[in-house]
Amino acid sequence: MTRAAVDAATDPKSPDFLNFRDGGQALVDTAFLAQAMLRAPRGPVGVARAAGAGTAQEALKASRAVPTPSGNNWVMFAASVEATLLAMGSPPSKSGWKAVSVGCLAGTKGDGAYGDGEAFHFDYYNSFVIQPMLTVDVLAVLRRRDSRYDAAYDAVLHRARRYAEVQERLIAAGRHLSAARAFLTYRFGAFQTLAQDRAYCASCPGP
Repeated sequence: MTRAAVDAATDPKSPDFLNFRDGGQALVDTAFLAQAMLRAPRGPVGVARAAGAGTAQEALKASRAVPTPSGNNWVMFAASVEATLLAMGSPPSKSGWKAVSVGCLAGTKGDGAYGDGEAFHFDYYNSFVIQPMLTVDVLAVLRRRDSRYDAAYDAVLHRARRYAEVQERLIAAGRHLSAARAFLTYRFGAFQTLAQDRAYCASCPGP
């Protein structure tokens, strides 16, 4: 069902074809679809890789038409799309490589956290986008193809582990995470980095 849904969502001839190129939200939505593809390599990504330049790849490429804001971590959305295309066997565009490079150089603010641009905001954007897209997704793809990314991957993985540790301690006795800024309505998604830490870091304690 998931494969059928992705096929329908990325086929321009389908009545369920999604928007991949108009407006900033299109880049956000495309990036999260791409991220899901990366995490299920035997699913949509594997199918797309086997099929060559299919509709899924073309749909992801269409998001390149959306200008990527500079000075904040929206650049990680573009980087996530380009990393997925690379995993599919499609070389990223020059602007895409720039997005990857800028995203991987996102500034740290200490104690495992990144700023959203120059400033650090106490919200869960680190867990929604910055930590997972940077560490487990984008750099994981790059290091499999070029050992020069090994040191960068190790560094951001260390930061992600620390961020997950801090985040776990923010869970209250009532088993809820404190509301923060605009992320109140979807704060359950804020556990993404903590979940990835448990799933991907074999050396971490716990299940």
